[in-house]
Amino acid sequence: MSTVYLPVGSKAAIPFVMQPLGIEVFTIEELCYFICREAELLEKSFMSAKLVDFIRRQLGLSDLAGQLSDDLANAESLAVFCGHIIDHVGYLDKNQRERLISKIYGSENAGELEKIQKKLNLLMENREYFALISQCEKILGSENIGFSREAEKFELEGAVLMKQAYAYAALFYFEPAAERYLKAHEAYEKADLTVYAARAAKDYLLCQKLLMDQESYKRFVEDNPQYVETSLVLQKNLDRAMPQIARSATDAVTKMKDPYRLLRMEYERM
Repeated sequence: MSTVYLPVGSKAAIPFVMQPLGIEVFTIEELCYFICREAELLEKSFMSAKLVDFIRRQLGLSDLAGQLSDDLANAESLAVFCGHIIDHVGYLDKNQRERLISKIYGSENAGELEKIQKKLNLLMENREYFALISQCEKILGSENIGFSREAEKFELEGAVLMKQAYAYAALFYFEPAAERYLKAHEAYEKADLTVYAARAAKDYLLCQKLLMDQESYKRFVEDNPQYVETSLVLQKNLDRAMPQIARSATDAVTKMKDPYRLLRMEYERM
């Protein structure tokens, strides 16, 4: 380790669980690590009386809890609240702290749709697929997102469904992935985004191909003539990509632990 921290406060007998990721925090240092790691995903709900009570009772940090209680009472920003936690521990140097607070401010002041996209992109980049699926479900079930036009609603629905489908496929749950790719295709068509709709249709067929044997997939396409052209494009791309996939598969599974991602990368490159 390049930095040594002197423990501040006690270790909790009962951890604080960070939702929606389900991460358990036992110490104030772990809380600081969580803030740094999830800076661009933190929401205003992170500032809670429940967290302050945990810091006071479980970690024994009454002074910090008092400061954070004042932050809640004064409706301070999320960045100020997190800054007080970081400063109490001395977790970051000045430059690191400035970068962290800037990230939190940027996230806090972003528009609702921008926040959603950023949150899902970060979860996908970190391959936190179960958390990504959960967040997508939450967004799709929300009625609190405002839209300036109806097409914007369908565009967001399509984008969220695409990410959820990808997460399912990366976990080898190809059936729910296919279902969501199809719904994304329908949403993009309603938003009149034909390029994205075609992409969703191709991913839908890829999942169907992975679910079925060759004869079953052939019958599926024959029974759904609207997919014939897309299926031909998909097969052409896969035929070109398969030699590289075969050469890279063993190494990719070991290093990336995500063969579906490799498959997507290779056939999309064509």
